[in-house]
Amino acid sequence: MPQWNNTSQAENISRAIAKGRK
Repeated sequence: MPQWNNTSQAENISRAIAKGRK
């Protein structure tokens, strides 16, 4: 698993959580 993939997933999850909280 590439590192950039992990970062991309973390960013996506963070955005999803922020959207859900909003």
